Amino acid sequence: MSTHKLPKLIMLYGPPGSGKDVQTRLLCARFGLQSIFWGESFRDFVAKHAEDTTSSDQERAKRVREYMLRGMPILTEDMMYILQQRIIFALQNSDQSLVMDKPGSLPAEAQWLSDFLVQHNLSNCLIHFTLPFEISLKRIEGRSYVPSGTSGEKPIKRPDDIDLETLKYRYYVLYESNRQSVLDIYGSNNLTKILEIDANDSIESIFAQIVTFLEKNY
Repeated sequence: MSTHKLPKLIMLYGPPGSGKDVQTRLLCARFGLQSIFWGESFRDFVAKHAEDTTSSDQERAKRVREYMLRGMPILTEDMMYILQQRIIFALQNSDQSLVMDKPGSLPAEAQWLSDFLVQHNLSNCLIHFTLPFEISLKRIEGRSYVPSGTSGEKPIKRPDDIDLETLKYRYYVLYESNRQSVLDIYGSNNLTKILEIDANDSIESIFAQIVTFLEKNY
């Protein structure tokens, strides 16, 4: 399957630990896609501006850092400030398809992106991963990352992956309570195709299901 047959935007949606990052990277490797990782974009913004007293974005970066440390969604206005131009540029100014690890955590964010896709008639799909909280928690407890990405550096855990109450908030309040609204927003625009996947399957099986879905629909 060539990239010109893919939808313009592939969105991956699901609770923490459902494998969105892994599948995003697999799709990029298989089809040579652009990628936007929401959390990574926010962390990069914080790292660049939060301690820079000369930056006009310092206060915003501090606010974003505080929300992320508490496991809460950053303000929609901050999300749009950080990601909006990047998303718009990627969708409008490249022949490559774009894969993102979120379609918007909150209904307002999903509505903004859905409206943008409809306005510009951009083909897109949403892959929804389902995963029980107990498995989500187990996976998060076992994951870590290397801050600089440098080989040999000791991996650490993200602060918002440590506290149980924060993890419950991210799953039940941020994801579960908004899940149906987000799916309904995309499902009602007559443009987004939606695939539901059991994220408890193997990485290989999930990727094969996504590729089959793309082959059948595009």
